[in-house]
Amino acid sequence: MIPMKLFKIITASVLLSLILVYPEVEAQKVEFGAGLSYGIPMGDFSDALESDPVGGNFYVTFPAGKLPFDIGVELGIMTYGDDSRKENFNSQIPDVQVEVFRSYNIMTGNLLVRYQIDAGRITPYIDGLAGFNYMFTKTSVRQSDNTAALASSVNRDDAALNYGGGLGVKFDVFKIANKQVRMNINGRYLFSDEITYLNDGELIVQNGTVAENTTTSDTDLIVVNVGLSVSF
Repeated sequence: MIPMKLFKIITASVLLSLILVYPEVEAQKVEFGAGLSYGIPMGDFSDALESDPVGGNFYVTFPAGKLPFDIGVELGIMTYGDDSRKENFNSQIPDVQVEVFRSYNIMTGNLLVRYQIDAGRITPYIDGLAGFNYMFTKTSVRQSDNTAALASSVNRDDAALNYGGGLGVKFDVFKIANKQVRMNINGRYLFSDEITYLNDGELIVQNGTVAENTTTSDTDLIVVNVGLSVSF
């Protein structure tokens, strides 16, 4: 588990590294990318989760000056389950109901080092990653489906350091305002320490009380990303 103080130190270190690198790359290309993510739990994590997480990711990379690689940050959010139920607005207004919606989520944040070989229209690359894995269960109250939450609360959260690597490829697909847009496909294996988390359906509400049936395990994960990228 990552103490909050350590989490703040990691975040500050990532931001500082980008600030220090940016003056060296003003005249070079900065790359932005986003896409869809599919997670494949491994080992004990696979045994614990009832469904594979799905979601999306975003990243930005900067050329590392004269060094032969790029550095950047990558953020991802995936959901591995959700449930909902209808409840009376309160005991005095039983004829008005609201929806109680609960989601089970994984957020990853990584410092990214990328070595790539530009072969024209196709660019294969190798990634190294280090950062954190944050799992949280969130419950919100809303009027109906697809409306803003009236109130919300994080019921259970925990985090751990992670690290890993992977392979990917980018290839040209089209241009917008003379900027080349590329399809970006990659897969990476992320090793992570133990986290205590809730599985889908393991937060039980009964007779006005809440009970948790938590699970603790390593949270190793293969993540496959498919998206688009563009350089400026």
